[in-house]
Amino acid sequence: MLLGEGKKVPEVVKTLGVHEVTYYRWRKEYGGLQVSPAKRLKDLERENARLRRAVSDLNRGIADLWQVPILPMLPSAPNMELDCFSRLREAVSHIRRVAAHG
Repeated sequence: MLLGEGKKVPEVVKTLGVHEVTYYRWRKEYGGLQVSPAKRLKDLERENARLRRAVSDLNRGIADLWQVPILPMLPSAPNMELDCFSRLREAVSHIRRVAAHG
């Protein structure tokens, strides 16, 4: 916009408070984009960052599960299979809760 008013690049970057290299990088990245594709790109970058955090949180939850000692969880009652499935269901619920709060 400022360039359209006849100002030179060094004046514009000084007004914006950015380095001239940053201006040329932005121009290279976003110069040919209209407003809606540029907005879409930014939205996708935000969504990508959110999904990366969610995957990271899930991986952390899985790593935490590996730290749980397994021997106390081994069933000794006749309802061995039922007890194992119950504990597995609790573990999956825990991972989902951790992922939801990430």
